[in-house]
Amino acid sequence: DPDYLGNVALMTRRHEDFAEAEALLRRACALAPDNVGLAGNLAGVCLDLGRREEAAAILRRQLERTPDSADLWNKLGQALHTAGEAQGAQEAFLKAIEIDPDDPAFYASLSGCFFQTNNPAGAYAALRKVLDLSPRNLYAHLVLCEALQQLGRPDEANIRAHAALLLDEYAPENFGYPLKAFR
Repeated sequence: DPDYLGNVALMTRRHEDFAEAEALLRRACALAPDNVGLAGNLAGVCLDLGRREEAAAILRRQLERTPDSADLWNKLGQALHTAGEAQGAQEAFLKAIEIDPDDPAFYASLSGCFFQTNNPAGAYAALRKVLDLSPRNLYAHLVLCEALQQLGRPDEANIRAHAALLLDEYAPENFGYPLKAFR
């Protein structure tokens, strides 16, 4: 049963037995080649093992079968992003957004591409969209602080950090921001 193999693979992956998880997922994918979740998990294990190009190839093959999967486009963007292919990653994230424009995670992923290409204005716009869709998204509030700092707007960054503190008093420490910088 491919779903059973996939579940066992997830458990082994959680225990960082990536080689076993990969073997199980390859067997599961052979049994159910159109299963988007299994292919995405196999690509994730390849990323865990540092094989970014292989992860991207797996996702591209799966996208040939299911081109309307926003999650697969997002995962492809993540694989390309970690491989340093910012342009391809940005295109993949934009495709995910085109398919599902209401998922804040896709905009958050896109913001990472903009940071990677030294485009804080693009990151700011993507993060504002995250907050439009998910106003209490702590990650977006804090990363928006970084975009504002890079845009030369430190006062706004401090205001945003204080807003994040209202969501979670320990938020800046959780994301690497020293609390004293925002008090």
